[in-house]
Amino acid sequence: MFKKNEKFVKIGKIADESGLPVSTIRYYLNFGLLSEAYRTPGDVRIFNKAKTLGRIDDITDAATSRTLKEVAAAV
Repeated sequence: MFKKNEKFVKIGKIADESGLPVSTIRYYLNFGLLSEAYRTPGDVRIFNKAKTLGRIDDITDAATSRTLKEVAAAV
């Protein structure tokens, strides 16, 4: 499931590095723009750092002049 060289982080770290609030990242998750995170045995969400930050970049680039439904279709 996990590759040795992949880095997984909690939602707060994704928020810090993307410059978005945690609530926006959760909204993207609920809207289906981001893939569901992995869950640890303690039920903590962890995200593949590189893939998630790349996806957020795609979403924010596409969102400059579109609705979220249009962004979801585009990305």
